[in-house]
Order: sequence, then C-alpha cells, then structure tokens
Amino acid sequence: MKRKLPKLLMALGAISLALEPAMSQDLANRAFSGKTENPSAYSEQREPLQHALSTLQEYFKVNIIFEDSSIKGCFTSIDVNSLKDLTIEEALAELVSPLGLRYKKVDEKNYIIKAKKVINKVKNEELESIASSYSTIIATPVKGHVTDKKTGEALPGVSISIKGSSLGTTSDVNGDYTIDVPNESSVLVFSFLGYKPVEITVGKNSIINPELDMESHLLNEVQVVEVGYGTQKKEAVAGSVATISNERIKQMPSVNLGTALAGNTPGLIVAQRGGAPGSEDNSILIRSTSLLATPLIVVDGVARTNASYTNQVGINDIDPNDVESVTVLKDIASTSIYGARGANGVILITTKRGKESPAKFNFSSSTTFSQPTKLPKFLDGYQQALLENERAINSGATAAYSDADLEIIRTNSNPDRYAQTNWAEQGLKKFSNGQNYNLNVTGGNDKMKYYLGGGLNQQKSLLKIDNDFKRYSFISNLDAKIAKNLDVSADINYKLESANTPNGGFGGLYGQLFSQSPLQPVTFSNGLPAAFLTSAQNPVYAAQNGGYALTESNFFTGKIKAKYTVPFVKGFSAEGMLSIDRSTVFNKNFSTPFKLYRADANGVYNAVTGVDAKGNDQKPTLSEIFNKSSFNTKNFSLNYNRSFGKHSVAALAMFESTEAYGERLQASRSNIFSNKTDQLFAGDANITNTGLGYETGRAGYIGRLNYSYFGKYYLEGSYRYEGSTNFPEDKRWGFFPSVAGAWRISEEGFLKNNQHFINNLKLRASYGMAGDESGSGYSAYQTGYSVASTGANGYIWNGAYATSVFAGTSTINPNFTWAKVRSYNIGLDFELWKGLLSGEFDVYNKQAYDLLTPMFTSSATVPLSFGAVAPKQNQGKTHTNGFELSLTHRNQITKNWGYYVTGNISKTKTIIDFSGEVAGLPEWDVNRHNELGANVDRFYKSLGLFQNQAEIDAYPVDQDGQKNKTIKPGDIKYADLNGDGILDTKDVYVVDNSTIPVVNYAFNLGTSYKNISVDLAFVGAADYTNNNLAQTWANFDERQLDRWSVDNPDASWPRLSTSGNNTKKSDFYGTDGSYLRLRSVQLNYSLPKMFIQHLGLDAFTVFVQGGNLLTFSKVKFMDPENNNNWGYYGPQRTFAMGLNVKF
Repeated sequence: MKRKLPKLLMALGAISLALEPAMSQDLANRAFSGKTENPSAYSEQREPLQHALSTLQEYFKVNIIFEDSSIKGCFTSIDVNSLKDLTIEEALAELVSPLGLRYKKVDEKNYIIKAKKVINKVKNEELESIASSYSTIIATPVKGHVTDKKTGEALPGVSISIKGSSLGTTSDVNGDYTIDVPNESSVLVFSFLGYKPVEITVGKNSIINPELDMESHLLNEVQVVEVGYGTQKKEAVAGSVATISNERIKQMPSVNLGTALAGNTPGLIVAQRGGAPGSEDNSILIRSTSLLATPLIVVDGVARTNASYTNQVGINDIDPNDVESVTVLKDIASTSIYGARGANGVILITTKRGKESPAKFNFSSSTTFSQPTKLPKFLDGYQQALLENERAINSGATAAYSDADLEIIRTNSNPDRYAQTNWAEQGLKKFSNGQNYNLNVTGGNDKMKYYLGGGLNQQKSLLKIDNDFKRYSFISNLDAKIAKNLDVSADINYKLESANTPNGGFGGLYGQLFSQSPLQPVTFSNGLPAAFLTSAQNPVYAAQNGGYALTESNFFTGKIKAKYTVPFVKGFSAEGMLSIDRSTVFNKNFSTPFKLYRADANGVYNAVTGVDAKGNDQKPTLSEIFNKSSFNTKNFSLNYNRSFGKHSVAALAMFESTEAYGERLQASRSNIFSNKTDQLFAGDANITNTGLGYETGRAGYIGRLNYSYFGKYYLEGSYRYEGSTNFPEDKRWGFFPSVAGAWRISEEGFLKNNQHFINNLKLRASYGMAGDESGSGYSAYQTGYSVASTGANGYIWNGAYATSVFAGTSTINPNFTWAKVRSYNIGLDFELWKGLLSGEFDVYNKQAYDLLTPMFTSSATVPLSFGAVAPKQNQGKTHTNGFELSLTHRNQITKNWGYYVTGNISKTKTIIDFSGEVAGLPEWDVNRHNELGANVDRFYKSLGLFQNQAEIDAYPVDQDGQKNKTIKPGDIKYADLNGDGILDTKDVYVVDNSTIPVVNYAFNLGTSYKNISVDLAFVGAADYTNNNLAQTWANFDERQLDRWSVDNPDASWPRLSTSGNNTKKSDFYGTDGSYLRLRSVQLNYSLPKMFIQHLGLDAFTVFVQGGNLLTFSKVKFMDPENNNNWGYYGPQRTFAMGLNVKF
C-alpha cells in the first residue's frame, strides 16, 4: 500500500491539473458568456463577439479565423473602439481571454481564435488508467516541429492530442511541441483550423515532424492577392486577376523568370523565341496578338519597365528563387490604376520578405545541360551536288558538277576541293552547361524582419569556343516597426551581368552555320582556313578568331517605404515611398581580322580576307558604348479601411511621379596596332565619337474606392489622372476611370443552405479605360535636333551668316495626345466539392482608338508640295476579342498520396481596323504598311503546282510579267485576288496569326507519395501559321527531297530552279504551326526527417528537371516557336539536377 501511495498522489496531482482549466473555463463562461445566469447584473451595452472580431479584422487589415461553435452565444461588453490604440495581439488578448478563448498568430496577416482545452470531468474508471500510466507518461516524451506541407513554414498553435484521451498540447510560435505519451501504440492527432487533421502512431519514434495540408475549399477565405497599389482578399477581387505561386515558377529549369511563367495562367502568352545564354528572348503578351502591346512589369509595388526594355530592371533580371509570387492583371479595370503603362496588362512580381521566426537558411544548387530543341537537317555533299545540278538544268543553265566531279564528291577523294562538312557538328557542341547557386536567409521578430539572398548563374554557349554568361545577384528586404504606429521597409536589389559572345553575336554565326554548302571545307589539308566560294566567310574560324563582343550590366534598385497608422482616426493610414533605379550598360566590340584562303588554278593558296588591296595585314577595330540610365519613382498615399456592421469600405488617394533620364557615349577607333591591345588609345588618331541624352517624366493622381456588403456584394471604382512629357504641353493630361463589381452567389441563402457541394460561386464584371502612349514620345512631336552644315555661306541668322545650325529633323504635330483603350470583362469563379474542382471563365472585348500612326503610310507618296514626311496623328483603331478558361482538380486519396490536374485555354485575336491613309492600295490592304501591324504578315494565295505546259498556257493570270513565259511545270500557281489578270503586290492577303498563336493552352499534372513528387507541365498553341519559307541559301535540306517532278506530281515542294516565282511568300509554304510541348518535368525526393534531423537540417531535397523535352508539331524544319528565324540561337532542351537544403 505504501508503494502505491506516491503513484496515487502523482495521479491525483495530474487530475487536479487537468481539472483546473475546466474550472477556470466554467467561471469565465458564467461571468462573460451570453449564457450567464444573471445577465441583468451587467448594464453595459453588449455586442456579439463575431461582430467585434469582424471590426478588428477590417481595422487591422488581417484575417481572423474562428469556428462558429467556439464563439457561438458569446458576447462582449468591451467597446471595440477602445482597442484601436493597441496592437492586434493586445486587442485580441483583451477581447477573447475573458471569454475562455485564446488566439494564435499564424503570420502577419492571419490569426485564429480557438477554445481552450476543457476537461469537464474525468470518469472514475479513467482514474486507475491515468494512475497506472502516469509514470510511463513522464518517461516517454515525444517532440517535433509542425510545418505547412506546401510552404514548409512553421505552424504555431496546432492542437496535438492523444487519440482517445483528453491529454494534449499546442505548438509554440516556432511550430515546436513536446508531449508525454503513455505507450508506443498511442496515436497523436494534429489538428489546426483550416488544415486537414493528421494522425500518426508514435511507435518507437521520439521525434515526429508532421506536415499539414490546408483545406483547399478554405483557400479563397484566407488568400490575399496583390492588386495595383495594395492587396485584396481573393474573394473580394472583381477584376480578372491570376496569381502564380513560387512552387509553379521553380518547376521550370530556367534562370529566366519570363520563361518560367509560360502556361501558368490563361491570357498570359509567352513565346520562347531563343535560348542564348542570359537572353532567352521571350515575347510576353497579355490578351493580345500584337507584338507592340508589351505589358508593364511591377516589382514590389514599383513600376519598373515593360517586358521588352533593356535599360531597366525587367522580368528577366529577377532571380526566380527570390520570387514569392507573380500576379497577372488582365482587364483594364484592374490595370487602369497604372495609367498608360498598364494599358496592355500588368505583371506584379512580389519578392520574398522576412517572417517572425529564428533564422532559416535555404540553399539550392543545380547543374544544367542544354541542347537545341530542333536543328535543321541538311543534305550531305553528294546529295547537295545532285540537287544543284538539277536546279541549274531546270533553270536553263549547265550542270554545276560533271560526272567526274560527282564521283570525287561521292568518294570524298579530294576534300580540299569538295568536302563533306557538317557545319552544325563543326561549330556546335552536343551540350552546353550551366550552374546555378542561391542562398537566402529569413527571420525576425515583432520589431524587425529580414530576407537576404544571393545568387550566381553561369551559362556556357553551344559554340565550340570559351564564351559564357554570368549573373551575380543580391537582395535585401527589411521590415521594421520603428514605433507603435510607424512601420518602415527598406529594399535593395543588385545585379551584375556579364555576357561574352563572339564578335557579331550568336545570331550572325548561327545564320552562317546554317547557310553554307557541305561541299565547302573548314580547313584545307595544309591547315589553312578556307573561305567559301560564294562568300568570304567561315563561321567556325570566325567564332574562334574574329574577336569578341562584351556586355557588362549593373542594375541597382533601392526602395524605402514608410507607413503611419493614424491613432486618432480608426482605419486611417498614410504611406510614402521613394524608389530609385540606376543602371549602367557597357558594350565593347573588338573585331580582329583573320585570313581565309582560296586556291587558284595553279594550286596556290591566297588570302582573300584579313588583308588590304596591297596584301598588307588588316588591323583590328574597336568600339565602345556606355549607357547610363536613372529611373526615380515617388508616391504618397492616404488609405482608409473600415467596417460598419455589414458594410465595409476602403479608399485610396495617391499622388505618384516618375522621372527617367539617361546618357549614351559611343567611341570607336580603327587600326588598333595589336590583337592583344583592345584599348581605344591603341588605335589611329582619327576617333569617331557621338553621344545622346534623354529625359522624360510623368505624374498621376490616383484614386480607388471599394465597398462590400455582407461579404456578398463588391463594388470597386478607380481612376488615374495622368500627365506625360511624351505629349505636347497642352495635351499631356488624360483621365482614365474604371469600375468593377462582383456577386458571391454562393453566399446567398438559396445556395448556401441548399447546395452544399458549391463552396464558391462568384460573378464578376468590369469596365475600364486606360491611356496608351505607344509610338509617342518627345521624338514623335519634335523628333529632336541635329547640327547641320550649311556650306561656305550658310544661313542668314540675325543679319549674319551661320555656317551650322541646330535644326529640327522632321515635321511636327503639336496636336496629338493620348490614345485610348477601353475594355469589358465578364467572369465567373467557382469551386465545388470542397476544392475537388475549381475554375474561372472570362470573356472580354478590348477596343483601342486614337492610336498614333503616320498620317500617310510609308508605301504612300506624300504630295511633293508638302515638302516633308507627314507626322503621326491620332487615327489608328484596333479591337481584341477573347475568352479564357481554367480548371483545377485536386484530390488527396490517402494520407500519403495526392494528385492534381490543372488546365487552361485562351483564345485572343487583335484586329487592325484602321491605321492610316494609303494611296493606290485597296482598302483591305491598308494595314500592311503601318506601325500597328508589326504582327501582320502578307501571303500570296497559292492554288497548287502547275502540272504541265497546257495548264500554264490556259491560265489567264500573268504571274511573271512576261505572259508566263518563264513559268514551268512544277512551279507554284497563284490566285489573282483582285481579278485584274496580273499577279502583283495587290494580290496578297493579310495573315494575322503568323507571329503569335491565336489559341494557347496548357495543362499541368502532378502527384506526390510520401517523400516523392512528380510534376509535369505541357503548353500548346493552335490557330498558328508557321512560314516554312522557300530556302534561298547555298545548301539544301530534307524538305527538298520531296520536290516536284513528273514522277512526283503530288510533291510538297516545287521544282528546283532559280526562278523568282517559287520564292514568293505564299501560303504554299505556310505550315500549320500548332504544337504541344512538354515544357517542364520535375521529380523531387525529400529525405525522411528522421535521417536529417540529427544533422540539424529541416529539409533536404534532391531533384531532377527537364525543360522542352518533347515537342509534337507538323513543323519539322525548326522549332515551332522560332517563328521562321533560322539564323537564330533557338529554344533549348534543358536537363537539370540539383539539391535544396533548409536549415
């Protein structure tokens, strides 16, 4: 009995500890809940707790999540207005603690209200069980760290209980916990509001680190998305807005952020044109098929540049590892707040910031290998010679190669005369390689939070020479609470880029490699480099000996922002921001002459390049260009956010100004005395130099008002009154308003109470207007000045001769102003079966008018009496129609196995309605010769191939201007579209899908099982014409094998000849450019935490990735995205392997 006494005392102590919260809870309930026994004892005005929490939520701009059952029937007598001087944590504590509730802070924006653990009573039969196991409880502690499965971040406030008992605890602010368990068969239950519960059997584990998945049907209720100059809950967004997460971005093995965005949301069109190191050359558009409609790039709230500008930080200068999310604003109602620069859509890039936690490090490293997705397949030397002979005979000339020559070529018996050169193999490596490293650290407390990161990216080229691209990056984002109501953030971003390429760049050398005959040798048998017979070129030797082109770029961006919360006006705050961009770009081109040789009839090798007319060696030339640019942005705003019962209002008033200025200095010298001395001083005394400068500015008054009623109805109106120096002084200002509304149908009683499978159903509509300054600028109404020499006497100026004048260079239009763009958008968002199926559907129309185009097009002749070129004026018109659909299905089959499938499709087409007056052209052809139609192509209409001479004689259309005397069987037959009997440029028709596909689609799928995950992303395009144009090069490719002959009348290629008839740009060569591409594949394996926790690591993941691995297309000659640019460093197929470590 004595032996049992200590054990019994311990048990009684444990019971008393268990009962204590229950007794305090009971007292709290009696004193403060709506169920008090004597409510008349309190004379204060009481308010439902739910209303009080809603008021705090709106005032502090946070999300407060609670279970209805935990606060049902709870009232508070505390005046919520009295809490406005407190922090959100202090206010919540004062409000909920007296009610027996507690709050937990998830992060800066999310708080959870939960009931405290209550044990109302312990059954008598449990007493012996507790007493018998209490010593075991003390002896078997289990600890661990709870994280969000998706983000890997710690989860504080998670409830951890032992299944079947009332024992439990919660995770602390760092997500850590410790709990005593009775035995190995105990099951721990981890539960957290908004997350799926997880049950884990203890077994022999002393450390258990669970990962919790958020309930997908709750995402809309807590997700906050970036909008112009602020954030909104996803459920409140009325415009067309899409967010791309960091997880999706990192699945593409590319250091180029623009490339990684492809296929992630409908309406965002990313065409990968090239793959040169450091310059993947993407065309990025939003709801447009016009290459002139580039979207605005905004980084951390600051408008930086458009997607194609190179002198300011752009989308390709942001390290994807530092990106938290990317938000795409598609409709004008969402973008008009950015004024003219947002007329073509806006891409908001949000970088990572610090969070309240101990320092957390993240290191990633990867190695990449790249090769072209597609290389042209050219014929060998013998096939080349046979086809050259056929072409010559068909053109009425003598065969280029005799039978003896053909035998030499076939046997390769005289390679100095006739080689068998595969130029791609001679000039290109099988693979290029690269390395990527990134290290970042995040952490902080309630006073200071930080995110610091640095990265190194290095890429080699495919050419068999030592050139590469390097990028060093650094980012620092700091957030500090200076005082109770004052928050300050300071951001720094620095990039240093260095690109070393052959002189002339990659494009020129690629063009030469793919346009040379295989019969030309690279070097002769004596080692001398050979010059082509058709041109004095040799791309292999030029890459190695022709010099270099060096580009060094420095980009610095800095931003400081302060927010003051006005204590005496609830919901009112003021913010100020100053941002600076500084960039310097230095270009150095050093051209070194080299000798190429040809053999004369006597077998003597003579230099045909690298020497002057007297046979002296030529000297190098050097040019240097230095660009310096500065961009400054500052704004000041007043913000108001307040709830009044069921009504919520938010308002923004802002003034913003930006200025940009830059200078350019260029100098060059020739006759540099040595190939080893690449400096300007080493050249001759006659230096060529020039320079220029520019300065622009803009200012805007911005306003936005949001109203919502009961979380069901949302209305938003905004405007921007903007002025720009790009217009004449009295035409600089424009007013651009927008309005949008949303109705959450799923919150209506007739759905919410009856159709439980519908979690979210929202109808959206918007209308907006924006300015457009494409084609404008100071140079548009006053193109600049030049110093002109006037001869010996010069102009008479103020009674005297002036030998030179500072004069304008063109005519001036002082009356042009903003172009206008208006759009309409209707959308539907839905989520069904608790997130099993969700999606969005949008239809839209966009109209642009008063666009700046030349008064007369370049094809028209301005009357001579005018005496100059006509200026631009507001006259162009275009319209764009389209729709977008995205669907997502996610399912968690078991605790360890889940999968997802997403898909999206968009159709958009921009039509040019009017661009300018054109003399002598039919109305349908007006838009061929204008600045609006850069994406428009023109084709002749083909009617097949002539099969015999009788068919040619009977055809009434004169195709060659000689009554078809030069037309032969096998030539292309063209349609006379205007019916005048003559084939000329008036017979072409407009093709508007040869640059950007009209239909773009993508689908992604992935699955995860325990520590393994696989993700695949496909992108595709349709309604796209690829111009498989007739070859005009010195070599033949596999397409010409299916040429017309009497024995092959159904050929896909016309007869071989030098006739210009078959080289016209026509739809005969127009190939269906539709494609489906496996854009990315990623396989991840995370080592079990039981293996790495002893090393002090939070996570260790290895991965392999692939980019552009498979392509399905009818375009066989080149990559379908390459847009017929054969002389170009095309898109790359990439393989990567790497690791990610968190500690």
